[in-house]
Amino acid sequence: MNKKIILIFLVMLLGVPLMAQKQLRVEYELTVSEENFQYPELPLGIDINVPKQYFELTLDDNESLWKKIDVVDNKQIVDGAIISFPPSGTLYKNLKEKIKIEEVEAYSKNYLVKDSLVEINWKIENEYKEIIKIKTRKATFFDKKSETKLIAWYASELNFKNGPYEYWGLPGLVLEIELTTYYDDNSKDSSIYSAIKVETLKKNKKLIPPTKGTIVNSKELDKIQQTNFERMIEIKNQGVGVDKD
Repeated sequence: MNKKIILIFLVMLLGVPLMAQKQLRVEYELTVSEENFQYPELPLGIDINVPKQYFELTLDDNESLWKKIDVVDNKQIVDGAIISFPPSGTLYKNLKEKIKIEEVEAYSKNYLVKDSLVEINWKIENEYKEIIKIKTRKATFFDKKSETKLIAWYASELNFKNGPYEYWGLPGLVLEIELTTYYDDNSKDSSIYSAIKVETLKKNKKLIPPTKGTIVNSKELDKIQQTNFERMIEIKNQGVGVDKD
């Protein structure tokens, strides 16, 4: 039998086009706990409201692009205090090759931070809940090195091993993830990424990794940032740029 006829027969038998690959677009809302910004040095009576941020994840079976959505001005003034967040660059993940590439701006320079994806040893729990009318199951992980606890809720019916930001590796798309980091002084920081919209794209788009910036890995970027920080402190201590009478 002709090979082309065999291929057509297999496609009809499977009921799916081999060349088509479903893509999703998911919107997430990031909520940062006000507790993260409670410092003893702040004057009494200041009511801090932390603005929410919004992101989108465009993904197929193997690749994804994560970036911020500029829904509103990412700055808020409360009782004379300004709360602002730095811009977030695009993050590309390739689950097949297990790599990630993230745009980062540091000290007025652009970098592409390329690293291997971190594999998380998730623990699947027997707990369920609905998120935007989609059934999800709970998974947890505790990172002893950073003292960070992750609580993820993933949807098995959305068969993608992906999730918000750099998180992945569960048998279904992560629709919500809570991160809580604990500190020695008994304080903690917490934030939650929650899906608010899931849609199937009518037309697939090519998921292209970011390309602008000097390629480094995370350790090299940490070293660059530390060196620049120490230089700034040194300049400040020397009084450079400060007018003296």
